Amino acid sequence: MLDGEIVCLDGKGRTKFNDLLFRRGEPCFFAFDLLFMNGHDMRTAQLAERKHELRRLLARLPADSRVRYAEHVEGLDTRLFEEVCALDLEGIVAKQKFAPYTFEREISTCYKIRNPRYSQMVGREKLLSVIGPKNQWLDGTDAPYNSFDKWPTSA
Repeated sequence: MLDGEIVCLDGKGRTKFNDLLFRRGEPCFFAFDLLFMNGHDMRTAQLAERKHELRRLLARLPADSRVRYAEHVEGLDTRLFEEVCALDLEGIVAKQKFAPYTFEREISTCYKIRNPRYSQMVGREKLLSVIGPKNQWLDGTDAPYNSFDKWPTSA
């Protein structure tokens, strides 16, 4: 079982959320974490080990596969984030290298650092808004992490 994100890419390889939303492009799946492999629970392994196994697993796929390995950058500084913003990308997902995988938002070691000027945020915030240490719908009610069983009725 993989964790990742379905995206559409433009001609320069940048993600285009609106192309995915309006089905204007060929979607592909960027896998950035490995949760289970061959019946083995990988969630307790460190991120570095999970990424290594994920790369090895996906290396078996054909070059034109729509399942791709999401590269990572070790370390984080403001220059990387400035480049993300300049390229009009959504943001950065930061994870602790030696941390296990968890679904529990309150103890998560995964952080999404959003580009505040991302041009394609309209549409995304209608689905879910992340506020503080837990997810909330736009109407302020609590939403379970990674759950879309309650869609907001208004923006």
